[in-house]
Amino acid sequence: MENHNPYIWATSERTRLRTESLYIIRTIVEKHHGTIDIDLKTDTINIDVPDDERTVCAQEIEEQVGGMCR
Repeated sequence: MENHNPYIWATSERTRLRTESLYIIRTIVEKHHGTIDIDLKTDTINIDVPDDERTVCAQEIEEQVGGMCR
């Protein structure tokens, strides 16, 4: 039986997009020798990347997930 509750659908879609974007971000950060820390209490993401990788890492994140977050 199909669920027609729009709240559940919207929540599920939002969760899917968030999970997917966090996975992509983590993959990119690790590729650039960095780490990621997600603070669920403040809903923030802390990224630590070596100085020489920061610009290229940030550009890659923007290219890959920038549109997902808008």
